[in-house]
Amino acid sequence: MENNEVFEIQNFTLELNTLDPINSKTHNYFQASLQLLVDFLSQNVLDKKMNAQFELSVHECDEDKICQLNQQYRGKNKKTDVLSFPIHENLRANSIKESGDIIHLGDIYICKEVALEQSSRFELSYEEEFIHLFFHGFLHLCGFDHELSPSEEKLMQKHETQLLKSLALLVSKNQ
Repeated sequence: MENNEVFEIQNFTLELNTLDPINSKTHNYFQASLQLLVDFLSQNVLDKKMNAQFELSVHECDEDKICQLNQQYRGKNKKTDVLSFPIHENLRANSIKESGDIIHLGDIYICKEVALEQSSRFELSYEEEFIHLFFHGFLHLCGFDHELSPSEEKLMQKHETQLLKSLALLVSKNQ
């Protein structure tokens, strides 16, 4: 059974769908992340004057689902940790014009089993790894792609690291 929670702040709505009930740590991470995402979009991706309403969906899934999606959309018959399905080709190219409409950024799928394996390997909590994969997927929705070139990989890593550090600061202040 899927669990659903909607997080909202200013002009940003995030829908989180998980396999298990959402615990308080995950809830707090996602609530704190929203302001970071709004700031990131306005500072690094979109026209600072844009007043549109943004939405994105995050889905926690099992290995079967992530393998199916990876095969169907990337031609890779294997599991992976996160897949992103952007609606817009490249937000960095300023492809969205001023609009009062709701702009759906896309969908992110995170494999629970792979995230659990990686959290153990990297000595993180599951929630920390999940949010890391979420930020990684979000950057893909914005048009960043670490597979394009070493410089693009470095830029994407820089943004991931900054988002994670900012989240750690926010969470520690709120405890």
